[in-house]
Amino acid sequence: MSIFPDQVHIERIAEALWRKSPLGNAALMVGAGLSRNARNIAAPDRRMPTWSELAKSLCEKLYPADDKSVARHRDQALKIAHSTSGALRLAQEFEASFGRTELNRLLKIFAPDNDYAPSNLHTELLKLPWTDVYTTNWDTLLERTLDTVVDRRYDVVRTRDDIPASQQPRIVKLHGSFPSNYPFIFTEEDYRSYPTRFVHFVNMVQQSMMENLFCLIGFSGDDPNFLHWSGWVRDNLGESAPKIYLVGWLELAPVQRRMLEERNIVPVDLSRLPQGRKWLEECRHGYALEWFFWVLKLKRPATHNGYTNWTYYLPKPPVYLEINPDLFAIDRVERKYSSEIQGPGKEEDRLEAVRAVFPIWRRERKDYEGWVIAPARVRSMFWTYTKSWVGDLVITADRMPPWERLFALREMVWRLVSCLVPLLDETIQPIERVLDDIDPNSCKCLWEGKEVKWSEHDWPEARNAWLLVAVALLRHYRQNGLTGPFETLALRVENLKGCKDSFDALTYQRAMFALQRMDYRALKGLLQSWLVENSDPIWAIRKAGILFEINEFEAAYELLTVALPTIRRSIRRDSDDFSSLSREGCAMQLLEIAGWERRFRSPEAMAKNEKIDTHNPDWAARWKTLLAKDCDVRAEWQKLCSTLVAEPPDPRSEKEIREREFDIGQMRTTHQFGGGEQLLQAYHPLIFTELAGMPSHISTGIRMNVGSNGLNSAALWLKQANPALAIRILMRTCSSESDKILKKVAKRETIALLDENTAEELMDIFMQGINQLAPGIASDEKHLAQLRVAMELLSRLVLRLTDPEKPKKTFDLAVNLLHNHAVSGHPWLAGALFNLLRRTVECIPPHVKYDWVLPLLNLPTEGIDENAFVREPWWRTPNDIEKQKVRLNREAQTETWTEAIRRLLTDAGKQESRPRAAIRLTFLHDCEVLSKDEQRAFAKALWTKKILSPTGLPGHTGLRSWVFLYLPEPKEGLAEQLIRTAYLTKAGAEKKSLKNYLSEIGNILNMARTRKAPLSLTKEERSVAKSMVVKWSQEKYTASIDTFMRRDRANNSEIPKLHGAAELLPFLTLTDKDLANIKSRVDTLVNDGIACYKIYPPLLSHRPAFSESLIDHLKSGIIGDDPDFAVDAINGLFFWMSLAETGHAKLPPVEIIEETGLTIYLRHEPVLAQALQFAALLFEKQPDLARKAIGQHVLLGLTCLFESCDYNQAIESGLADRIDIPFVRCNCVELAIAMLKGAYSRNAVLLKWIEAAKDDPLPELRNQVDRLGPG
Repeated sequence: MSIFPDQVHIERIAEALWRKSPLGNAALMVGAGLSRNARNIAAPDRRMPTWSELAKSLCEKLYPADDKSVARHRDQALKIAHSTSGALRLAQEFEASFGRTELNRLLKIFAPDNDYAPSNLHTELLKLPWTDVYTTNWDTLLERTLDTVVDRRYDVVRTRDDIPASQQPRIVKLHGSFPSNYPFIFTEEDYRSYPTRFVHFVNMVQQSMMENLFCLIGFSGDDPNFLHWSGWVRDNLGESAPKIYLVGWLELAPVQRRMLEERNIVPVDLSRLPQGRKWLEECRHGYALEWFFWVLKLKRPATHNGYTNWTYYLPKPPVYLEINPDLFAIDRVERKYSSEIQGPGKEEDRLEAVRAVFPIWRRERKDYEGWVIAPARVRSMFWTYTKSWVGDLVITADRMPPWERLFALREMVWRLVSCLVPLLDETIQPIERVLDDIDPNSCKCLWEGKEVKWSEHDWPEARNAWLLVAVALLRHYRQNGLTGPFETLALRVENLKGCKDSFDALTYQRAMFALQRMDYRALKGLLQSWLVENSDPIWAIRKAGILFEINEFEAAYELLTVALPTIRRSIRRDSDDFSSLSREGCAMQLLEIAGWERRFRSPEAMAKNEKIDTHNPDWAARWKTLLAKDCDVRAEWQKLCSTLVAEPPDPRSEKEIREREFDIGQMRTTHQFGGGEQLLQAYHPLIFTELAGMPSHISTGIRMNVGSNGLNSAALWLKQANPALAIRILMRTCSSESDKILKKVAKRETIALLDENTAEELMDIFMQGINQLAPGIASDEKHLAQLRVAMELLSRLVLRLTDPEKPKKTFDLAVNLLHNHAVSGHPWLAGALFNLLRRTVECIPPHVKYDWVLPLLNLPTEGIDENAFVREPWWRTPNDIEKQKVRLNREAQTETWTEAIRRLLTDAGKQESRPRAAIRLTFLHDCEVLSKDEQRAFAKALWTKKILSPTGLPGHTGLRSWVFLYLPEPKEGLAEQLIRTAYLTKAGAEKKSLKNYLSEIGNILNMARTRKAPLSLTKEERSVAKSMVVKWSQEKYTASIDTFMRRDRANNSEIPKLHGAAELLPFLTLTDKDLANIKSRVDTLVNDGIACYKIYPPLLSHRPAFSESLIDHLKSGIIGDDPDFAVDAINGLFFWMSLAETGHAKLPPVEIIEETGLTIYLRHEPVLAQALQFAALLFEKQPDLARKAIGQHVLLGLTCLFESCDYNQAIESGLADRIDIPFVRCNCVELAIAMLKGAYSRNAVLLKWIEAAKDDPLPELRNQVDRLGPG
């Protein structure tokens, strides 16, 4: 619809003006008519003079009215003053009569620049995105307007010398400028010589006309400036001259209009506006220009320069202009956050509201500027106007015909993907139904199971909509590991016809799924068959991202070096091509990081073969350009990652928050609802990296993170809400079993939250990956990190299996890997492989554990680097074996067992295989499996003279000295004799440092006591031991300092000395002076922050007078907030109990034992787990004392812990971040078992713990119940 006859030209000007950002493709020349609208601040009624008024003023000076001799000439001059040539002739005559200086002075008087101030028209003009603003006016109104224009910066060009340093947009003063930029172009000669004297300005204008749509305002048809400039353009450019648009209140007669059109000038005559005749005559010119500027402003595209049609609001035009915004504005409609319809019985109203919003969504999708990743502000506003409509759409979807439903869901899905939000749970069924109801290939539609006819069909559009929705559903299936639905839908997409990107989109989803499933064979086949040369370059970028992630570096780099120039050649120059610029940003990001990787890997080769130099100023400058267009994918990624730096949101729908107020004793309680929406942010990195083609890392020499940081944050946020997805993310981002994020996310609590079927599915994925990667490690280590992480995650997931038969497959895999020396002997894989074997054995119930021992015995013992081999997963002491209830049976496979033991006995005598063989035979000896002949053979192999240590004990076994006290020996008591000689004789003790002596003798005495076979010391031996303890108490103490010059408690060399001294004290007779020195030494250590509680029991046995200070300090340690001190205090009580059991000390005082009960009752977090262990020991060893001292408190504590240590509850409350929940639960069950065996056999709280343990998702609790036995 035309607003007025020249509306089509308004549209053309607006289109050019807003074509691209920050400047359009329209330039402007401003004439004197604009200055007529300036505000006269000296004399408000006086306006800037016109050409004819200036000419009359010149007549008055040349031909004074009181000089009758020139009356005739004066009359003639006044007649020509109104014509163009006449005004210029008068100016020429004035210069000839009075000189140029006087002419300049007269112009400043006639047009006093400082008397006028810019009007609102000047401001509105400069706010528009003109490439340049040329002006023939001498005044400085435009320059003075710049202070009011904040979003555009103009350079001012007054002379030729200003041109080189200027940048667009510019204000170019073509005819001079007040007060002193001469000449002021005014005379006939000025205009005649202008093209020669000011060729630089003429060239600027001509160049601008050729490159831009050129618009003139403030000129009349007979304006000298207009006539001369338009004439010069015709003279110089001829038929190549572009059209010039002359805009203003022109009041042209038809003849005048045709004349202008013949001169290639398009008049936009605002005097033809219907409302123009209502305006006062003196306001018409100003109102007309104001109307013009307002219409241009309203024509601003909805998404121009990153502003979206819902983030950019225009004020309403003045009423007197009579502008209807709906007729001029582009796609600016009123939006609602939601339908605002609630309650039942309003289905029709809700349906109509939903139908009303879809045209708006469709328009926004079509207006979308093509970013691969929408800028954060765009995503935010999209989501604001989408989230509340999803529920309404889901409710009303089935009431729509299938085609309408498809298009509606297409708009919703497009918005969700643009917001980086996954398909919401409630949308899945409507999407699945609409894809089933519409067959785009056969052009059939079903509604409620019956075929319906689509009369006004648009099947090409329907196919595109179907594909977009189907790809989003494929992504949902993939992220949730739904293989069956994924493959079924993928086949339908594969058969889809008539969609340009269907093959690329499907192949990408299949490749991502193969990567997620660790099916590297299928992935490589997909990538080889995926040819992207003739596709949208974004598919080349995405393919390169996958290649980078599987360490196919060169293939990925080659793809990008082809894709980037292709993208740059396709960028449109006549408009802002955000689509191409965004793709350029994605490609540049990967190339830049790959460039760093290449530099690290081979600087010389890179310098010779670098196809694209990413380390030069032009590259950095290009990033600045992309940032200005919101196409710097790095910047968007950083913004996104910054939102995930905060602590993960509480997934509970409602939680209570209590905050302390400023006033004493005042608390404020609030209830916070939600959490689910905030959690959606965790999915943003997943979809972002997928859309942008970002791998988690790029690695050949060093590992360069690309998407890992954001994906790791996503995993941390999702570990409770979606633990399976969190674990899948870890497989992509982690490089080793020691990665911090892996330890934070794949905790035992996270594994416990997994559904067992989901755990098995994940295990199948990791086993598939391991089986595909392990065989090739010997020849190619580029997948080393993936193999390492897969083994670690598999080792954790196996703990979730409750069926005792299911871990068998994982166990067999671990055994096979141990037979592969390239894996088991690799120093980077040994840790993860050991964890896989150890944890698999850990999850085996005690009653079937013996079936798994024989394959372990047959593992390799040689051919592996001694520094790299996987540790042996054997139980170290008979106590451990008894606790694990290990019972081995040789009778079922006598010959196999005998052969395995025979081989181990042979290997135990060889240098290379000795350590592993010795450890396994020690285990079999502790399990009492070896026959007497085998024990003699074991003794012979151990004590072979070729491999003895300097102490005479068997060497190169990996076994501690004390172990030989309990192993077979050629001569009974030989090991004990050698140990006594090495540690308890003066000569032997003097050969060792004080630290080594006390540490080693302490271990020997401790293990002897633990084995229920404590050593007794002779008088001479006690004397030697005493001398070493006294020496320790008297030596100078030096605090241990770490790398950062801080006190290092953990690595303080005093700790092993202290423990050794504590083990020796019960055997020694000490003087008061000796005890005082030891006490002083202990006080010094305590003051330096070292916990010394282990030595308290033997000190108190020697000197009960120390009890007041030591017991108080021990109690303070138990209830204190320092976790190291608290744990050490409880360990001191364990030591005290063991001393009491061997008769070296009395039982701990009741007041100390009561503190442990209070610790459990109050759930004192720093020492809770250890307190539970101590309580279990006390109930086992001293049930009557335990019942009397701590029984009631322990029961109350176990009651509270049952709720607070629930896996979900502990994570939600934050308790899981402060204490080891699985460890505490395990100790609770151990304590419950110990109490049930005593006098609490019918207690409901204890029985509840036992019942919970039977069905616990983790094995440590189930196995404890198994060891409890029937009943």
